[in-house]
Amino acid sequence: MWKKLSQQTLLTHPRLTVLEDEVQLPNGHKTKYIHFQHDGNAVSILCENEKGEILVQEEYSYPPNKIILQLPGGGVPLTEDPIDGAQRELMEETGLRALDMKLLGSYFINNRRTPARMYAYYATKFSEEKIPHDIEESIHHSWITKEEIENKIRSGEIENLNFLAVWAQYKSSTA
Repeated sequence: MWKKLSQQTLLTHPRLTVLEDEVQLPNGHKTKYIHFQHDGNAVSILCENEKGEILVQEEYSYPPNKIILQLPGGGVPLTEDPIDGAQRELMEETGLRALDMKLLGSYFINNRRTPARMYAYYATKFSEEKIPHDIEESIHHSWITKEEIENKIRSGEIENLNFLAVWAQYKSSTA
């Protein structure tokens, strides 16, 4: 195990705090290690309608500077239960509330820089319920077939890490 000897804040921003720790490695060597302050986790929701179609979002992403295919989701503060955050994000981004939602699993977002986790949910049966959205988000939604998703993955059109990871969790849960 690594032993933290000291810590300093390198950058503070409303969306990110970067820390630098001086650590002692198990072999006794001292080094500096940069990581992000753990202020929360995230959620991603795979929504399936009664026709078996999946809700896909198209949203401009900066800095890749392109439109990315993604699933609904976003950040969840440590004080909010992930399933509550998933409902909130779903209503913010889609105007839908899931009447049936279950956890598919979770994974580290970036295990080399933060202990933050992505919680993946599977949602079905929806009612309309819209709440105010993030002003930085401009999202287009469409329902597409599972075969279309597989084709978009094969063609490289779906390149969002979270979409790919949640899709893998979904596929393994239905196999």
